[in-house]
Amino acid sequence: MPVNPSTATAIVSGVGAGLYGVVRWTQARREAEQDGLGGVTESGSVEEKIPISQTILGQTACATVAGWFQVYSGGIAIDCVATRLQAGFSPSQALYGVERMPAQLSMQLRLQMLRQSNLYAGHFVTMLSRFPYLFLNFNAYTQTDHALLRHNGGDLSRMKTFGEEFACVTSATVISSTAICAAECPKILDQLKGVKSEHGRETVYGVLSKYGPRRLMQGYTACFCREFLFNIALLGSPTLAARLRAQYVLPNRQDSSVAQFMDGKEGIVSSLGLGITFGFLTNGPDQMKTNIQKGQFLNMREAVAWQVQQPGGMLALFGRAALWRAAFIAQAVVAINFARSRMEGYITAVENLEEGDSYMKIFTA
Repeated sequence: MPVNPSTATAIVSGVGAGLYGVVRWTQARREAEQDGLGGVTESGSVEEKIPISQTILGQTACATVAGWFQVYSGGIAIDCVATRLQAGFSPSQALYGVERMPAQLSMQLRLQMLRQSNLYAGHFVTMLSRFPYLFLNFNAYTQTDHALLRHNGGDLSRMKTFGEEFACVTSATVISSTAICAAECPKILDQLKGVKSEHGRETVYGVLSKYGPRRLMQGYTACFCREFLFNIALLGSPTLAARLRAQYVLPNRQDSSVAQFMDGKEGIVSSLGLGITFGFLTNGPDQMKTNIQKGQFLNMREAVAWQVQQPGGMLALFGRAALWRAAFIAQAVVAINFARSRMEGYITAVENLEEGDSYMKIFTA
């Protein structure tokens, strides 16, 4: 799916402005230190230790890049198929936009049908919503982490406990669920149209003006349940990767072939493992949210009561659509964490540039 030129320009400009801000911030800190104003004080000791990549500015740049990368690296197409399956579409309808596929089709014709089935429906509103969603998600998590860091004496090398990780994930979920619930309402309405509609794209403003805020936020409870499971995978996987490396890979690297294979791949392994597991589990609340947002139910209580009465009960939520959902979440967790870690690395490289160094050094380090 080609990206709108104005959208691409806005993204590149935002990332460039963010990197420029990091450079200016770094220069200001160095000048302050040279003037004797940047020393570590008792009240500001923790803030002085925190790298720029973990500040609001740094995480804003990460949110911009990670959101765009996740959507256009295939995430929206997988999500579209999962959404259609959840809504009761047959597999051929979900993938190709037709009720029944002919027995024999060439690969070229299949690809042409895939293009016409509008698998990237809702991509624009989803891409636009990724920034506020990830901005809130990343910053709520890191700011809670910083508050815990101040409470525990400011030791950056100390790993969070399970309770502290739970608190960080919960705070991020409470805040970010509001943004994603509002953004996904028009996306769901777009995706359920199937083939390209003559009525144009749905937007947050359009839904808000036609139906009001209650309709826009319909399904928030189910969204929160889904996002909490998703955030365990997304925000918890970097912590799991660090623990995996410190407690398993490094101590066993010389003797274990598994540890040798995982060496340097802890991030991908933890992202895939948590992404597939919790992605599968998110299908329950996600399917109820889809049914609520398309207007079948008013709230999660009605959705649960109806689902319990269906053949298979609640377990029926974990069928074919759950497998697609697991694939979507795994892709999202891997793509977002990959883009975020790369962006944090670039920001750290900019922060560590010495005076007179070329900016190209950040891409070759």
